[in-house]
Amino acid sequence: MSEGVLALAVELVVAIALWAGVVTVSGWPAILIGVVAGLVTLHLLVTAILLVGARLGLRALQRWIDDLPPHERRRLR
Repeated sequence: MSEGVLALAVELVVAIALWAGVVTVSGWPAILIGVVAGLVTLHLLVTAILLVGARLGLRALQRWIDDLPPHERRRLR
């Protein structure tokens, strides 16, 4: 889990640097940097959503397993 958070932090820094490049550069390079910055930002958002969703899904699965009777839990192993 911590690797995912670290990867998100690095990707956030890259996205901020790219958006800063869009602001400081003019002309067609700004358009190219903007497209890349948009894709990195979109990837960052999707990855964060999937990471949080996986975490919540694992919690729900653990709760479901904990609520099972003991003989059913043994069957899952």
